[in-house]
Amino acid sequence: MSLPWATRGLHRRSPRQRLATPTTELGTLRLQLCSPRSRTVKPDRRQKRTIVGTPTNSLAGRIATMTARDEILAALPSIEGRSSDDTFSPQDVIDELRRRGSSYAESTIRTHVVSRMCADAADHHVRVYDDLERVSDGRYRRR
Repeated sequence: MSLPWATRGLHRRSPRQRLATPTTELGTLRLQLCSPRSRTVKPDRRQKRTIVGTPTNSLAGRIATMTARDEILAALPSIEGRSSDDTFSPQDVIDELRRRGSSYAESTIRTHVVSRMCADAADHHVRVYDDLERVSDGRYRRR
């Protein structure tokens, strides 16, 4: 029976080493995987992208982390400006983020709009937000 690489060798570690793997940072849980052979720590960065801005003021030179939710929320005012009733479809959001040069996959953006950020959707994710409401089939509005 083969165990995943993250759990192999746990019996050889002390209890302190086994408990030191999960960490919390700024109120959000960030899991860190530790390879038993190399003892290197690899942070989990699946939902974050790092953006480096040009230094135009004191804060712009720093590295900022933009999540998919942050990028969607930043794009909503321009999407709503093109609509007569302030509603939009997931495809409208995907098109706007592609225009802005987002590196997130279409499936990630669509999942955020229809599930994670929608107050009317079922809670199928660990972290959900109530940023959007479903107006009709495939149409959403910011709350």
